[in-house]
Amino acid sequence: RQVTISYTNDFVAQLGATWDPLVDGTWWDWRTAAFQRQQGAWLGYIRVLAPRGSSLVGADGWDDTPSTATEGTVTVFGAPLLVRPGQTRSVQLVYADPVSIDAPLRVYRQPGSDVLSLSELSSGEP
Repeated sequence: RQVTISYTNDFVAQLGATWDPLVDGTWWDWRTAAFQRQQGAWLGYIRVLAPRGSSLVGADGWDDTPSTATEGTVTVFGAPLLVRPGQTRSVQLVYADPVSIDAPLRVYRQPGSDVLSLSELSSGEP
């Protein structure tokens, strides 16, 4: 199965404007072991839940190699993703199901976020 997720950061910084703590943009850069600061930058940890026993086949566009863990009845693939102001980032994850299954796709949005928009869904093998 193949999953593609896209995020767009529409934040526009205003030159000379007061620093806004609600869109502070301070984030921990695990690669340099230092805090970075860019107003409006968004660093999130994206998780994809798959049937228990699924294995990662490939990943593209992520800021780090996705980790794999088992949580209850699901396998979780996850990795950080930094989206800077004005940027659109797309990431792809390809995984193999442990057995052939016919299960519905469930998509969960982050609590407090805007309505989730799904522009295109397809099922089947990549």
